[in-house]
Amino acid sequence: MFWLPWRSSHWKSDTFALVIGSAGLSVLEKTDTNPLDSPRHHASPRPIRMLRFVLLFVLIVTVLLIAELTPPVQAAFVLPFTALIADISAWVMQTFDDQVRAQGKVIWDQASGFAVSIEAGCNGVEAGIVLVAAMLAFPASWRERAIGIGVGLFTVQALNLVRIVSLFYLGQWNKNFFEWAHLYVWQALIMLDVLLVFLIWLRWISKRAHGAGAHAIA
Repeated sequence: MFWLPWRSSHWKSDTFALVIGSAGLSVLEKTDTNPLDSPRHHASPRPIRMLRFVLLFVLIVTVLLIAELTPPVQAAFVLPFTALIADISAWVMQTFDDQVRAQGKVIWDQASGFAVSIEAGCNGVEAGIVLVAAMLAFPASWRERAIGIGVGLFTVQALNLVRIVSLFYLGQWNKNFFEWAHLYVWQALIMLDVLLVFLIWLRWISKRAHGAGAHAIA
Protein backbone atom coordinates (compact mmCIF):
# COMPACT_ATOMS: atom_id res chain seq x y z
CA MET A 1 0.00 0.00 0.00
CA PHE A 2 1.22 3.55 -0.70
CA TRP A 3 -0.14 7.09 -0.29
CA LEU A 4 -0.57 9.85 -2.85
CA PRO A 5 -1.14 13.03 -0.82
CA TRP A 6 -2.31 16.39 -2.14
CA ARG A 7 -3.90 19.55 -0.87
CA SER A 8 -7.51 20.39 -1.59
CA SER A 9 -8.59 23.97 -2.27
CA HIS A 10 -11.90 23.28 -0.52
CA TRP A 11 -10.29 22.04 2.70
CA LYS A 12 -7.39 24.37 3.44
CA SER A 13 -6.46 22.76 6.74
CA ASP A 14 -6.80 19.13 5.79
CA THR A 15 -4.92 16.66 3.65
CA PHE A 16 -6.56 14.16 1.35
CA ALA A 17 -4.87 10.92 0.37
CA LEU A 18 -5.49 8.31 -2.25
CA VAL A 19 -4.95 4.87 -0.73
CA ILE A 20 -4.09 2.17 -3.24
CA GLY A 21 -4.12 -1.32 -1.78
CA SER A 22 -2.86 -4.60 -3.06
CA ALA A 23 -6.37 -5.46 -4.29
CA GLY A 24 -6.26 -2.52 -6.69
CA LEU A 25 -9.01 -0.59 -4.91
CA SER A 26 -8.70 3.13 -4.27
CA VAL A 27 -10.27 5.06 -1.44
CA LEU A 28 -10.40 8.80 -0.99
CA GLU A 29 -10.22 9.72 2.65
CA LYS A 30 -9.67 12.87 4.65
CA THR A 31 -6.96 13.01 7.29
CA ASP A 32 -5.94 15.73 9.71
CA THR A 33 -2.26 15.27 9.07
CA ASN A 34 -0.05 14.35 6.19
CA PRO A 35 0.12 10.54 6.06
CA LEU A 36 3.75 10.71 5.13
CA ASP A 37 4.44 12.29 8.53
CA SER A 38 2.87 9.32 10.33
CA PRO A 39 5.22 7.03 12.29
CA ARG A 40 3.86 4.25 10.09
CA HIS A 41 5.89 5.65 7.20
CA HIS A 42 9.09 6.15 9.12
CA ALA A 43 11.66 3.48 9.95
CA SER A 44 9.97 0.63 11.79
CA PRO A 45 11.16 -0.06 15.35
CA ARG A 46 10.82 -3.79 14.72
CA PRO A 47 14.52 -4.30 13.81
CA ILE A 48 15.47 -2.49 17.01
CA ARG A 49 13.18 -4.72 19.06
CA MET A 50 14.58 -7.79 17.34
CA LEU A 51 18.15 -6.68 18.00
CA ARG A 52 17.28 -6.03 21.64
CA PHE A 53 15.77 -9.51 21.94
CA VAL A 54 18.82 -11.20 20.37
CA LEU A 55 21.33 -9.30 22.51
CA LEU A 56 19.37 -9.89 25.71
CA PHE A 57 18.90 -13.57 24.82
CA VAL A 58 22.63 -14.06 24.23
CA LEU A 59 23.45 -12.26 27.48
CA ILE A 60 21.03 -14.34 29.57
CA VAL A 61 22.13 -17.62 27.97
CA THR A 62 25.79 -16.79 28.57
CA VAL A 63 25.25 -15.84 32.21
CA LEU A 64 23.13 -18.92 32.96
CA LEU A 65 25.50 -21.33 31.21
CA ILE A 66 28.51 -19.89 33.05
CA ALA A 67 26.62 -20.08 36.33
CA GLU A 68 25.67 -23.70 35.62
CA LEU A 69 29.31 -24.68 35.25
CA THR A 70 30.41 -23.20 38.57
CA PRO A 71 31.13 -25.74 41.36
CA PRO A 72 28.55 -24.29 43.80
CA VAL A 73 25.71 -24.54 41.26
CA GLN A 74 26.86 -27.99 40.19
CA ALA A 75 26.88 -29.22 43.77
CA ALA A 76 23.67 -27.50 44.88
CA PHE A 77 21.50 -27.99 41.81
CA VAL A 78 22.86 -29.74 38.70
CA LEU A 79 24.13 -32.98 40.29
CA PRO A 80 21.11 -33.50 42.60
CA PHE A 81 18.76 -32.69 39.72
CA THR A 82 20.55 -35.13 37.43
CA ALA A 83 20.32 -37.85 40.10
CA LEU A 84 16.61 -37.11 40.40
CA ILE A 85 16.20 -37.52 36.63
CA ALA A 86 18.00 -40.87 36.84
CA ASP A 87 15.74 -42.03 39.70
CA ILE A 88 12.58 -40.99 37.84
CA SER A 89 13.77 -42.69 34.63
CA ALA A 90 14.59 -45.89 36.51
CA TRP A 91 11.22 -45.80 38.29
CA VAL A 92 9.42 -45.50 34.95
CA MET A 93 11.37 -48.43 33.50
CA GLN A 94 10.83 -50.54 36.62
CA THR A 95 7.11 -50.52 35.88
CA PHE A 96 7.82 -52.97 33.04
CA ASP A 97 11.43 -54.07 33.72
CA ASP A 98 12.40 -55.14 37.25
CA GLN A 99 16.09 -55.47 36.33
CA VAL A 100 16.65 -51.70 36.12
CA ARG A 101 18.48 -49.93 38.95
CA ALA A 102 19.75 -46.39 39.50
CA GLN A 103 22.34 -44.85 41.77
CA GLY A 104 23.36 -41.23 41.49
CA LYS A 105 23.36 -40.34 37.82
CA VAL A 106 23.96 -43.94 36.65
CA ILE A 107 21.23 -46.31 35.43
CA TRP A 108 22.06 -49.96 34.79
CA ASP A 109 20.46 -53.26 33.91
CA GLN A 110 21.24 -56.05 36.35
CA ALA A 111 20.73 -58.80 33.79
CA SER A 112 22.94 -57.48 30.99
CA GLY A 113 25.26 -55.26 32.98
CA PHE A 114 24.66 -52.41 30.53
CA ALA A 115 24.78 -48.96 32.16
CA VAL A 116 24.39 -45.33 31.15
CA SER A 117 25.48 -42.20 32.96
CA ILE A 118 23.43 -39.04 32.56
CA GLU A 119 26.00 -36.33 31.87
CA ALA A 120 25.81 -32.64 31.02
CA GLY A 121 23.68 -32.09 27.95
CA CYS A 122 21.58 -35.17 28.70
CA ASN A 123 19.77 -33.86 31.77
CA GLY A 124 17.78 -31.21 29.90
CA VAL A 125 19.36 -28.34 31.87
CA GLU A 126 21.00 -26.68 28.87
CA ALA A 127 17.83 -26.94 26.79
CA GLY A 128 15.90 -25.45 29.70
CA ILE A 129 18.36 -22.58 29.91
CA VAL A 130 17.84 -21.76 26.24
CA LEU A 131 14.06 -21.77 26.71
CA VAL A 132 14.18 -19.65 29.86
CA ALA A 133 16.53 -17.14 28.25
CA ALA A 134 14.27 -16.78 25.20
CA MET A 135 11.17 -16.16 27.31
CA LEU A 136 12.94 -13.73 29.64
CA ALA A 137 14.37 -11.79 26.68
CA PHE A 138 11.03 -11.46 24.91
CA PRO A 139 8.80 -8.54 26.03
CA ALA A 140 5.93 -10.09 28.00
CA SER A 141 4.38 -9.84 31.43
CA TRP A 142 6.01 -11.71 34.30
CA ARG A 143 2.88 -13.85 34.65
CA GLU A 144 3.07 -14.88 30.99
CA ARG A 145 6.77 -15.62 31.36
CA ALA A 146 6.20 -17.70 34.49
CA ILE A 147 3.46 -19.77 32.82
CA GLY A 148 5.54 -20.26 29.67
CA ILE A 149 8.68 -21.25 31.59
CA GLY A 150 6.77 -23.65 33.85
CA VAL A 151 4.95 -25.42 31.03
CA GLY A 152 8.00 -25.30 28.76
CA LEU A 153 10.39 -26.86 31.28
CA PHE A 154 7.86 -29.60 31.98
CA THR A 155 7.61 -30.50 28.29
CA VAL A 156 11.39 -30.45 27.89
CA GLN A 157 11.89 -32.81 30.83
CA ALA A 158 9.03 -35.07 29.70
CA LEU A 159 10.64 -35.47 26.29
CA ASN A 160 14.05 -35.90 27.91
CA LEU A 161 12.63 -38.75 29.97
CA VAL A 162 11.53 -40.46 26.75
CA ARG A 163 15.04 -39.90 25.40
CA ILE A 164 16.74 -41.54 28.40
CA VAL A 165 14.44 -44.56 28.39
CA SER A 166 14.74 -45.10 24.63
CA LEU A 167 18.53 -44.72 24.66
CA PHE A 168 18.86 -47.11 27.59
CA TYR A 169 17.24 -49.93 25.63
CA LEU A 170 18.69 -48.87 22.29
CA GLY A 171 22.18 -49.14 23.77
CA GLN A 172 21.53 -52.73 24.84
CA TRP A 173 20.37 -53.57 21.33
CA ASN A 174 22.97 -51.81 19.16
CA LYS A 175 25.81 -49.56 20.29
CA ASN A 176 26.20 -47.86 16.89
CA PHE A 177 22.53 -46.88 16.74
CA PHE A 178 22.82 -45.75 20.33
CA GLU A 179 25.63 -43.32 19.52
CA TRP A 180 23.87 -42.02 16.40
CA ALA A 181 20.56 -41.45 18.19
CA HIS A 182 22.29 -39.98 21.23
CA LEU A 183 24.50 -37.50 19.40
CA TYR A 184 22.23 -36.46 16.54
CA VAL A 185 18.59 -37.53 16.64
CA TRP A 186 17.70 -36.76 20.23
CA GLN A 187 19.78 -33.59 20.43
CA ALA A 188 17.87 -32.23 17.45
CA LEU A 189 14.49 -33.36 18.83
CA ILE A 190 15.09 -31.71 22.20
CA MET A 191 16.03 -28.37 20.63
CA LEU A 192 13.09 -28.67 18.23
CA ASP A 193 10.87 -29.12 21.27
CA VAL A 194 12.32 -25.94 22.77
CA LEU A 195 11.64 -24.04 19.54
CA LEU A 196 8.07 -25.33 19.24
CA VAL A 197 7.28 -24.50 22.85
CA PHE A 198 8.63 -20.98 22.37
CA LEU A 199 6.61 -20.45 19.17
CA ILE A 200 3.42 -21.75 20.79
CA TRP A 201 4.04 -19.44 23.75
CA LEU A 202 4.50 -16.48 21.38
CA ARG A 203 1.20 -17.30 19.70
CA TRP A 204 -0.51 -17.57 23.08
CA ILE A 205 0.66 -14.19 24.35
CA SER A 206 -0.17 -12.62 20.97
CA LYS A 207 -3.76 -13.90 21.25
CA ARG A 208 -3.95 -12.57 24.80
CA ALA A 209 -2.76 -9.16 23.64
CA HIS A 210 -5.27 -9.02 20.76
CA GLY A 211 -8.05 -10.18 23.07
CA ALA A 212 -7.22 -7.53 25.64
CA GLY A 213 -7.11 -4.86 22.92
CA ALA A 214 -10.46 -5.90 21.49
CA HIS A 215 -11.98 -5.94 24.98
CA ALA A 216 -10.65 -2.44 25.69
CA ILE A 217 -12.10 -1.10 22.41
CA ALA A 218 -15.46 -2.70 23.12
